[in-house]
Amino acid sequence: MVTRNTATPGTQPTMLIAHSDPDGAVAVTRLLTLGGYATTCIALTALSAAAIAQQQPDALLLLRPGALALMLCQGLRAAPEAVDLPILLVDDELVSEGAAWRAMGADDCVSSMVSSYELEHRLALLLRARECQQAAIEAGVAALLQMLATHDPATAEHARRVAALALQLGAQLGLDARSLQGMRRAALLHDIGKVAVSRATLHKPGPLNQPEQARVRQHPLIGEQIVRLLPCSTALAWVVRYHHERWDGLGYPDGLRGEDTPLCARIIAVADAFDALTTPRSYHAVLSVAEALTTLQHGAGVQWDPAVVAGLCELLATAAPLREHTVGYQQAA
Repeated sequence: MVTRNTATPGTQPTMLIAHSDPDGAVAVTRLLTLGGYATTCIALTALSAAAIAQQQPDALLLLRPGALALMLCQGLRAAPEAVDLPILLVDDELVSEGAAWRAMGADDCVSSMVSSYELEHRLALLLRARECQQAAIEAGVAALLQMLATHDPATAEHARRVAALALQLGAQLGLDARSLQGMRRAALLHDIGKVAVSRATLHKPGPLNQPEQARVRQHPLIGEQIVRLLPCSTALAWVVRYHHERWDGLGYPDGLRGEDTPLCARIIAVADAFDALTTPRSYHAVLSVAEALTTLQHGAGVQWDPAVVAGLCELLATAAPLREHTVGYQQAA
């Protein structure tokens, strides 16, 4: 039998089976379990982006979805949790209609009469394709970060520090591994739109004039456009777009309020502000860690998510790895 060569040795690839046929789901579960998959079953009517986020499957199998296929696939592809999730349809009517199921957002379609070997083979191909896709995204992130470093090394170094801090803060707040991976990529690229801003403006010692401010405020939108060049980048692009939104709704570019801004973007906003406050900038004096935390606490519930600010305060107080991140910052006496 063909099974996936997982990235983490000793782990089982997980399959979420959404079905309208309990007996069929039992049979498919038995086949996949024998093939080395961990499986979870859910009724088609209960399938949602939230359910996928909770289960964190490696792939989704829609067993005889019928008329729900179009609504389910297109709805899931619009959600960050499933935008790059491999989806396999088991549908006798659609199996020969490649254009139809591809338009829905499915990655492959097989008949309910398919052999166990063929089913596992098709799943293995989908999972391998996803691994290759993830490698391509990583390569794209690295290339874009290098482009930013060529334009302005200081901004690229800032991005690396923000990513390191955001990862620890996200883990502190309980984000799962997949969300942390996506947030790391978004943090590395959160300022990629500044390649369209001159270095003279980025490092201007005094206040920016109105045209300069307007240009700088475009960088989340420009960054979103750049990031969308990467494969399966919808969720990543959203976080890049939203990292300057504020808790009170007075941020930019969309004026999102509170939890309307994705959590990863809210975490990056706090990590971004902390790094900006505690490293040399042409337009303000460097603050100590304690002074920076005081500034963030004063802005909690106004500019920043109060839970994220509280998480950073706790992390700074308890996490030894973070102290390595703050080497070179002016520590509080």
